[in-house]
Amino acid sequence: MQIKLGQNIIDIFRGKKTLLSERNILWCKYKLASLIFNIKNLRHGNPQYDEIISLGYNCEVSFRIKDILGKIFQHYYSWIYIDNRNNFINSLNNTHNYLDDNFSYLPNGMYLGNKTKFAFHSSYKSKEHNIVKQDLLSKLKHLALKTETLLTSNKRILFIIKVQSTDNMNNDLEYITNIRNILKQKCLNKTFTLLCVFEKVSLNYSYQKLLEFRASNVVVVVVEKFANVAHTDYDGDILGWLNAIAGEYYEKK
Repeated sequence: MQIKLGQNIIDIFRGKKTLLSERNILWCKYKLASLIFNIKNLRHGNPQYDEIISLGYNCEVSFRIKDILGKIFQHYYSWIYIDNRNNFINSLNNTHNYLDDNFSYLPNGMYLGNKTKFAFHSSYKSKEHNIVKQDLLSKLKHLALKTETLLTSNKRILFIIKVQSTDNMNNDLEYITNIRNILKQKCLNKTFTLLCVFEKVSLNYSYQKLLEFRASNVVVVVVEKFANVAHTDYDGDILGWLNAIAGEYYEKK
């Protein structure tokens, strides 16, 4: 998003509550957070992993990976919205058998899988069923195969999942443990890490206890705030995300 100089900038500093200025304020905070992060980390260590895979639950993870690496590794879950834990676990067990054959158009421009209940982005902004179905199935089959192939490779992988917390810490820990166990079964190279990111403001239990959770291949972190679903590209606790990902991805200096 480009910011127009002049009146828009004046509106931002005057605090005018127009939609445009609010979006610009968010964008400015995002760029400032990215700048601060880059200044503080002018020299990263060497990467500890060959590849990063986002496991959702929405696009915020992929945008933060892109902020750090300048690119995004495209995989099955990179740009999918998933709000059902059971469906996600089922799909992770067998991605190829968890593809839809029909989709419904959503008001936000995404498409809802009738079987998976996952929301997908399509290259086509059209309600033409056959065009969307062909595009999504082709893309998802390709990404599913790519993801499955990577899991059976010898690459060191950093998985990142954004965890939408419940009111019960035991349920949340059981969820991420189940994901870890599936990855341990599927990953040929056991050198992987599951980075689990929680949101502090939504936790109804002590996040300090959450951070004390210890399990092999699992790292738990807490950021202040997740992005609003309408602004996953430049909202939320940007610095918290960047520090969490970079802190795990790069070797310690």
